[in-house]
Amino acid sequence: MPFVTASDVAQLHATIDEQQMALDQSVTSCIKAGTLDGSGSLAGDWHRFTARVALYLDDAPSNLRAASQMDTGQQLQRDMHPFYGRLSAAGCSPPPEPAPPPAPQDLFGSAKDILSLVFAVMVLSEFRR
Repeated sequence: MPFVTASDVAQLHATIDEQQMALDQSVTSCIKAGTLDGSGSLAGDWHRFTARVALYLDDAPSNLRAASQMDTGQQLQRDMHPFYGRLSAAGCSPPPEPAPPPAPQDLFGSAKDILSLVFAVMVLSEFRR
């Protein structure tokens, strides 16, 4: 994860809020048009998801937790993407689907990187003797 700040998180908040509002409008329009059952699984899943989004957006951007907040927000965006296809499959007209966020990155990148790090530490410890 590259270095992020509270302002990066604030931008992500705005993007997620915009995406969520556009999808919510699509769900609402489909329910009003009778294309989508308001008590069906898709509508229920969407309403539960919007609760997750609301919790995320209520968490004010913080420089101390910016990386964690960015990870959480990007995961929300990844979790939001299937709703575009589900709405289309239900006969609704979802808004244009934005590009997905980058894939999540772990602390060390991959097992190869971890093994390389362990090997380097072992070699350096041998030189210190």
